[in-house]
Amino acid sequence: MVWCSIPLCLALILPAADAVVSSPSPEVVRAIESYQPFWSPAVGELRGWVIGIDPAGGGRRTPGAGVGEDLNLLTAGLLYQHVRAAGGTSVLTRTDDPLLGPFDEKDSPQRARLLRDAKAHLGVSIDYRPQTGPAVVGVPRAVDDAVNEARTALAGSLAAAFGGIGVQTARPDGQGSLGDALPVVTVRLAAPLGKETAGGAERVQCRADARRLYVGIAEYCRSRGAADRPQPTTAATKARSRAQRRAVMVWPNGHLPDSKLGWFCRAYARLHTTNRSMVYLRVDASAEEGTVVLRGATNAPSVVPGLIESLAAVGRDSVRSEMRTLPDKGRLGEEMYGVCKVPMALILKKPEARGGALTQLLLGEPVFLLDREKGWFLLHAGDGYWGWVREEAIQRLTAARFVAYLGRDHGVVKEDVVRATCTIPRGARLPVVDRDEGVISVRVPDGSLVELPAEFVFVDEATRSRAAANRVSAGLELLNIPYVWGGRSPLGLDCSGLVTNIWAQAGEVAPARDAWQQAFAGRLVATRWLREGMRAGDHVFFIDSSGKIYHTGVAITPTHVVHASPPGVRIGSLKRGDRLYDARLDHDFFMAKRP
Repeated sequence: MVWCSIPLCLALILPAADAVVSSPSPEVVRAIESYQPFWSPAVGELRGWVIGIDPAGGGRRTPGAGVGEDLNLLTAGLLYQHVRAAGGTSVLTRTDDPLLGPFDEKDSPQRARLLRDAKAHLGVSIDYRPQTGPAVVGVPRAVDDAVNEARTALAGSLAAAFGGIGVQTARPDGQGSLGDALPVVTVRLAAPLGKETAGGAERVQCRADARRLYVGIAEYCRSRGAADRPQPTTAATKARSRAQRRAVMVWPNGHLPDSKLGWFCRAYARLHTTNRSMVYLRVDASAEEGTVVLRGATNAPSVVPGLIESLAAVGRDSVRSEMRTLPDKGRLGEEMYGVCKVPMALILKKPEARGGALTQLLLGEPVFLLDREKGWFLLHAGDGYWGWVREEAIQRLTAARFVAYLGRDHGVVKEDVVRATCTIPRGARLPVVDRDEGVISVRVPDGSLVELPAEFVFVDEATRSRAAANRVSAGLELLNIPYVWGGRSPLGLDCSGLVTNIWAQAGEVAPARDAWQQAFAGRLVATRWLREGMRAGDHVFFIDSSGKIYHTGVAITPTHVVHASPPGVRIGSLKRGDRLYDARLDHDFFMAKRP
């Protein structure tokens, strides 16, 4: 193969502002305009209380159970998260897996034992049934008068939260009690008639019911008075963040000596960062007049506070950071982006000829530049990997031209193409300029057009656009499902479980199970410092202070994301001033990748 040798004529590569920016569909606009953020309880309001939550029934697969089984679990899942957000402890008597048990209506003793073992202070059973009348609070009678008084008070608080609904003082329909020693009641709610599964309207109703249940529980807890309120257990050791816990694992010997500072920071970078191929963290430390001084560079500045927390955990409280945040505009100037202008170029671990190969660039591949050093660029390749490459391999671009380049239709060349002036390697993705009578014209980075037989180029942009639209629709269909750690079903989802569910509904193979694993799939199109390349259907990722990609979601517009976060699946915005703006998503945003 021969390398391209003609100087680049950038004006021929693409015009300054021809990025393809599609407006959100009416469906997406309506969804964003109509979506209401989740209600949040007061922080600490239930601290010290242990609340038992019982989704009544025998499991989703109970014959003839209908939609009531779904609603029991959906509302219970949301209530579970509200209690946790208020500082309380939630105990669910069953999940959406009937094999985990207890799951039979006759298993009240098992459920009572579960609450007793968890030292629950009260219990609420949620029971949706097809009925046209108002909600009813059932109060099973106990032998102990004090328990009966507490149950009556709990029922009254719940009835008031639902607008003064009826209270039954007898065991409803013979359903077993959750225990004779606890204040426990059953709230019977109306399930829609004739439905077998819960849709969007039913999930919205579950949101409202979960809030009312919480309000009733919180009012009951307040009414018990300070003397009767459970006191939180004092922990023997102070709670630590993930970064601090791992710091102690690295250095369990107390105060970290000066001689170990550099080693500790390098170990932190090596061991704590879960996606080391994408998170660049070069750090060293020294002691200067009793203060630890951090020097180095990173493309994820949020990890620096985590490193400082870790140093504090090993006895080094005085820390000053002189870390550089990448990309370094002072070294790169305005042209902080580019495309590969040679057929192929190795990306190395260090800026030297024998720096150790990490991955490889192909002709036309877009890159995000990070740093510059002695004839080398540190960059993110199209797959998200960081590494060093010789400067002469890269044609630099401004942000506007780079975003425009990302927005063009591209085709993948399926065969090696050798021309007098340039070689195009198999696998290169290049902008498609024209298609006519079995010929596809692509533009190579020297500015010229190359006509190729149509069978040599795979153009999948139309298919990708349909898939992206399907992912957006699938995400909107899952709004308001409660957040459940490990969940992948329509009765409970975690963030990466939401993604796998969306991909399945869109007819695609999910990239992996966990967020940090999913981050390896797809093409990098947006970063913390350049989000303009993000489009609807892209896969978005978020990073915490320990260097872990901990959260994921799907873009439904260039600034809005659907994601699963307690208490449930929601829409968040990365744009300040937006009604749905989420400051944490904005702060923790790391990248977007296109499947």
